[in-house]
Amino acid sequence: MPEYRIFPGQRAFSIAAIDPGLSTGCAWACVGRKELKRLGAHGALLSAVEAGRWQGEEINGDSDAARVQAILLWLESRHEATYRVTSGYMSAVSHFIVEDFVRREDTTDSSLLAPVRIMEKLFEWVLPDDPLMQVLKQQPSQAKSVVTDDRLKSWGLWMRGSRHVRDANRHIIIALRQIQAAS
Repeated sequence: MPEYRIFPGQRAFSIAAIDPGLSTGCAWACVGRKELKRLGAHGALLSAVEAGRWQGEEINGDSDAARVQAILLWLESRHEATYRVTSGYMSAVSHFIVEDFVRREDTTDSSLLAPVRIMEKLFEWVLPDDPLMQVLKQQPSQAKSVVTDDRLKSWGLWMRGSRHVRDANRHIIIALRQIQAAS
């Protein structure tokens, strides 16, 4: 399990998560430290959704490069949203969660490796150079086994539409749980 970086006195966590692929699910939430302690991971995410401190989006594109460019533009917009919702307290996403690639099927379809190509470009182009944002990988099985569809529904966090955005939300909940445990 990765170790989440938490700065002394950090009052909020801005978490962006992606489920990369031909169709990439993106989700972002900004959660206060006290809110997380009081409500727990899924309660804090629900509070962020209700307060307008959450955003989910599905990104598509004609090529891996186009998808990566769209992800980077989306991430930049989440930095700006973080600054706005924290009234300037934070200027960037604090944690960026990327679903790691795990081959689950035996196929020769080139789309199978789209997540690998997207992650490679993200890590090559921008992610290692950002000192304010911790980049972490999570396993798909970790998110789907802990944050099941039934749990999302019972918590009021089932979002109609893109399963990829729902998967990104699962990664945010796992990250919030791990941040809460580390706090």
